[in-house]
Amino acid sequence: MPRPKLNPASGRPWFRVKAVADGEADIYIYDEIGDSWWGDSTSAKDFVDQLKALGPVAQINLHINSPGGSVFDGVAIYNTLRANPASVTTYVDGYAASIASIVALAGDRIVMPANTMLMIHNPWSLAIGDANEMRSVADSLDKIREAMVSTYLSRSTKDEAELLAAMDAETWLTAADAAEWGFADEVTESLQAAALSRFDFAALGFRHAPAVAAASATPADAAEPVAVGRTLSTENEGKLTDARDLINQVLSSVDGGGDDGGGDGGDGATSDSVRDPTADSGRTVDRAEVAAMLRSAFD
Repeated sequence: MPRPKLNPASGRPWFRVKAVADGEADIYIYDEIGDSWWGDSTSAKDFVDQLKALGPVAQINLHINSPGGSVFDGVAIYNTLRANPASVTTYVDGYAASIASIVALAGDRIVMPANTMLMIHNPWSLAIGDANEMRSVADSLDKIREAMVSTYLSRSTKDEAELLAAMDAETWLTAADAAEWGFADEVTESLQAAALSRFDFAALGFRHAPAVAAASATPADAAEPVAVGRTLSTENEGKLTDARDLINQVLSSVDGGGDDGGGDGGDGATSDSVRDPTADSGRTVDRAEVAAMLRSAFD
């Protein structure tokens, strides 16, 4: 069956569940896992709902080209597939990075063309709060890491210490590497790269991503592909535009360096610096530097 055309106008091409024959279904996960601010993503709820809508099937063909995403959504998708009575074959069509590598391991059989990759690393998180909150988040990340290692150990030829070291190092595995590590059962020939799917791994925070992105495998009878790009949804693009306009309004006074009153000294003079409100010492920061930093974030 042809791969989905990577074109936002076609609906949700990054995630598709479809019955292709009596008792057989194809599932495509072609972007981030979990709810994404960028708009294109596959949540565990969507996955489970669409899988249930298929009804009973004997064979599931899971196609993955994903940079990862939410650990909890990924684990839920993995567990859903493992609990399903159907035989599951995973095809890594480009990348199975981060939590997408866990989803890939849900397959009873895992197939990777020679020009595809799998990546494992430690889980990440963002937190705001005091030291107690930060310690709590760190403890949670350690527990998530243990759960991920347990899943990798269920298939890997490597021991726990080797897997932990690989996760610490953010390790990218070629198809041949993945087979050696027990993460792939079959390495096939590289399929013709009719659609080159590139993810901005640097923007996602990955430190050791390959310089050249692997190509999405596309069979010869596939419809003419449209190159994928990481674009904002219409709703979020509007939000970003509003935010940019608001920042520019605020910075119009910052750029001038003035204030309505007498400045910090109370003598009516303008100031080229502003007090850092987070610093008890009254440390000041340069207005022009603040303006430049804020504008660079929205340009």
